[in-house]
Amino acid sequence: MKLDDRNSIPEQTRFALSQKICNKFIQTDIYIKSDSIGCYYPIGSEVDIKYIFLDIFKKNKKLFLPKIKNDIINFTIVKNLDSLIKNRFGILEPAADNNHTISNKIDLLIVPAIAVTRSGMRLGYGEGYYDKFLTLYKIRTISIVYDDQLIKSIPNSEYDLVLDYIITETNYFKT
Repeated sequence: MKLDDRNSIPEQTRFALSQKICNKFIQTDIYIKSDSIGCYYPIGSEVDIKYIFLDIFKKNKKLFLPKIKNDIINFTIVKNLDSLIKNRFGILEPAADNNHTISNKIDLLIVPAIAVTRSGMRLGYGEGYYDKFLTLYKIRTISIVYDDQLIKSIPNSEYDLVLDYIITETNYFKT
């Protein structure tokens, strides 16, 4: 699957699939047993995981969202979504004056992807932010994607991270 393919999924279909995937995710053991969840703020045609944010708040878990500074990604605790601001990519992230960066306190990290393989290889957006971050912190990872984003193979390098789990609207597995 290419990004254009994901973008061509009708908005109403993406919304319904996102709800289904998020409902499935919040019932997994890895989520239930995690107190601190690192997420991405969904953009474009990505699976809309904001429903997970609401569940995190409802269950008194801790939500961490990425903050990019000097081309390095860190995760900052977010107490409410009203405190987010747009970064240079137009993506909502924690405000610059939020000094609660505690990346090593994350139990589970949801990693965005354009495509993934059953073996846990991931095609990201090309900047390597998550790969670099995960060389510093040993955190369980999961990618939340549509079925169509699950593909046979992805070119990879020794620096690419391998995901621990993948969840789609019909699949959930450990890699």
